[in-house]
Amino acid sequence: MKVVLKRSILILSLTGNIIGLSGAHAAELEPVKLKKSCIKKNPLAEGQNDPELLNIFKQVCDSDNTTQKNDLLAKAAMRFYQTNQPVKALNLASQLQSQNIRGSLITDVLFLSGVSIANNSLQQMRSQEMRYLSNDVTYPPAKQLIENIHTSMPAPDTSSVKAATEGGSVDNERRSYRKQTVTRNRVTASRVATKRVATPAKATAVKPKTAPVANVNKSKSSPFDPLIK
Repeated sequence: MKVVLKRSILILSLTGNIIGLSGAHAAELEPVKLKKSCIKKNPLAEGQNDPELLNIFKQVCDSDNTTQKNDLLAKAAMRFYQTNQPVKALNLASQLQSQNIRGSLITDVLFLSGVSIANNSLQQMRSQEMRYLSNDVTYPPAKQLIENIHTSMPAPDTSSVKAATEGGSVDNERRSYRKQTVTRNRVTASRVATKRVATPAKATAVKPKTAPVANVNKSKSSPFDPLIK
């Protein structure tokens, strides 16, 4: 009886966990729906189906996020650009700027949206209308934009150059060490050779050769021997 009861409790617990996980998963898959009052205050959100964009507008309409509203709207403007809606992105960013709201994100949205719109217009001009920019109207501002872009190019990445320089420094240090070692060995060898030349060799004592003593033949008689007797 106790075993059956424990099994029943375990089955109910597992079933509850599965139901809870299924509900959470379903809530994640369920698309975000904005209230009519939220859409009325933010007409650009009408007809949107991007979950991230809708979630941003949902936070905008939340009364708890009043202090973060402008930051959220700037994020929404960037999301409009990322979802290939540059006109709406430009409108929302311009609206924020007209309210004296500034920020690097808003500036980026204005620039990116303007470039995207300009590129689209230029492609239409060249591919569909078969014409060039005019010398007096459209080309001068395009030329000015190109010049401004050239003066605002990002700094080059010097990480690879730095690594190569550091590697060269190590090689230079190794070569310098080898050069110093070779020079030191040469100086030492030169000093030893100089010392050998400067030190005179020890003179070898040469014994004078003595003339050989003539052997006197005592057997021969002397002519004065009779007188000595």
